[in-house]
Amino acid sequence: MEILGHAPPTKPIGFGQRLKLAEAALPSFLTVTISLDIFIRKLFDNFVGAFMLLQ
Repeated sequence: MEILGHAPPTKPIGFGQRLKLAEAALPSFLTVTISLDIFIRKLFDNFVGAFMLLQ
């Protein structure tokens, strides 16, 4: 994949090709989002648990 602002692609990316790229990137994006969500929830739970212990 080209870095934005680098060398322009030799041919414009067609809509179908763009759709394929999006489909390929979607599962990994969802995985990252879900794992981040779980991580934040666990962090929040730990924070609340520690706060309850302090009181």
